[in-house]
Amino acid sequence: MIDLDTHKIHWLQLGITPATPGIRAHHLLPGAREALNDFGEATYDGPCPPHDKTHRYQLTLYAIHEPIPASFDGSTPPARTLQEIKRRAFASAVLVVPYTRR
Repeated sequence: MIDLDTHKIHWLQLGITPATPGIRAHHLLPGAREALNDFGEATYDGPCPPHDKTHRYQLTLYAIHEPIPASFDGSTPPARTLQEIKRRAFASAVLVVPYTRR
């Protein structure tokens, strides 16, 4: 999940299986792992634009040919992890949603 207005990576989850029916915030799927985000954590950091401002958040699901190596973990820079995901992807689906903090 990326904030398109600040270009910050909020969440990277690796190893989601094709049979997964859905994903929830703060929930790690069996067999999956979370990679480092732009806030220095390997976890979900939800949307938090300034009060009364709207930011656009992009959620992208990538289909990849082979798993991301275990060496991509909570210490790998998020931009590098995302670059590796995109390099291995053969398909993707994108959802962009606005969020306004009140």
